[in-house]
Amino acid sequence: MQNESLTSEEREMLSSGMIEVDRQEEKELVPGSDSAELNDVRGQIDAIRSFHKELARRFEDALSSGLQQLVDLKLHDVAAMTYSQFAFSRPKPTCFVVLEATPLPTPLALDLSPPILYPMLDCLLGGGKQACSIPDRPPTELEQRLALRLTKLLLNELRDCWETLLAVQLTVDRIEANAQKVRLVSPSDAVFVLTFRARVADQTGEITLCLPARAIRKMVDKLVGGEYAGAEPTISAKTPFTKSVVLSARIPTRPMSSAEWSELKVGDVIMTDLSADGMVDVLVDGELRFLGRPGAVDQHRAVEIKETVT
Repeated sequence: MQNESLTSEEREMLSSGMIEVDRQEEKELVPGSDSAELNDVRGQIDAIRSFHKELARRFEDALSSGLQQLVDLKLHDVAAMTYSQFAFSRPKPTCFVVLEATPLPTPLALDLSPPILYPMLDCLLGGGKQACSIPDRPPTELEQRLALRLTKLLLNELRDCWETLLAVQLTVDRIEANAQKVRLVSPSDAVFVLTFRARVADQTGEITLCLPARAIRKMVDKLVGGEYAGAEPTISAKTPFTKSVVLSARIPTRPMSSAEWSELKVGDVIMTDLSADGMVDVLVDGELRFLGRPGAVDQHRAVEIKETVT
């Protein structure tokens, strides 16, 4: 049998050819081939990241309220890539939600990764007390219906966040378990990928938003052009303040032994040192800002603000 092994010269030539091909492919995948174009992409990513930090706070509030469970959610990363790169980076199976975005020229996508999807579904079903298992299978019909409830919460926040820059109507088209079966845009089209890292019931996972560059070009142009770029929206007397804050009232603490605590039952009354007309601390995002007097309004517990703490 003839020896078909390559000579050292042939191996060197083949290696050189492969390196040349690899570099050419890299140029095609990176948005822009010169420093000026790369700087443009970086500027767009920075503007998108700055603007969507507010969206992360909105997502966090909406999920915490909808799940009746504390959710920690942050914007973890913003990246530009081709659609094929994004689709092949998705886990299989997953919960890939295809979104119709009227009047944008292309659909959008929201990917709920299994490590965070199933803990959230568990909370919707009354769980969340302990970690749940993550099944290695596509979501069932019931799980998809529950996932739609979560998706609608997020879409409401996305629409409101975009309202001043891009008026859009967002609806769910379908849910797929395999992102590679979905063609939002051409495989070589550029997309912006926003990755949110969420934590609920001591389990962590990612919620990923795929925004084709063609779909949000007008919004990106406005951001890069100076509207909200690199900063929160300017607040004036004519601009409504929509940021959510946590408002709480704190009554004085009372020392209690472990024996007393273990004997507590429903209906027990705990006495404090606060007099009937005494003042309680009123905190904004955990910071003491006011003093108030507790009471009731229309059969609801209430606190009347009496003093400002300077």
